[in-house]
Amino acid sequence: KEQMVPIAADPKACKKSWFPIPRFHMPRFGGWSQYVVLTPGRCARGWIPGETWYIGWVDANDNCFVSRVPLTTSVRMLRGPEKTKFFALNHHHQQISLFSNLRFGETGKAPPEHAVLPQL
Repeated sequence: KEQMVPIAADPKACKKSWFPIPRFHMPRFGGWSQYVVLTPGRCARGWIPGETWYIGWVDANDNCFVSRVPLTTSVRMLRGPEKTKFFALNHHHQQISLFSNLRFGETGKAPPEHAVLPQL
């Protein structure tokens, strides 16, 4: 838990879905637009720049999720209507430290230094 980064909720964010339609990724329908930039920490048991890592999160109901998209740089994660705790895993699936530079932004208005979107 000490390696996780808690991020405050976006009070303007809509609920995650209109049952059964996931709405949070649909900006035209009021989807989430606020994000936080997260970067894995450099430490003895951590991450080496350029090395593959994965982002994960724990929601307000203590459900745990891990993205299967491999990352090599910082990542932008959307902020929803509830507080979320983010964590990082290295390529061996071991937890590594994660930190936020407290860089926040809005989709469509992101400066280039706010992380590169992963290309698959």
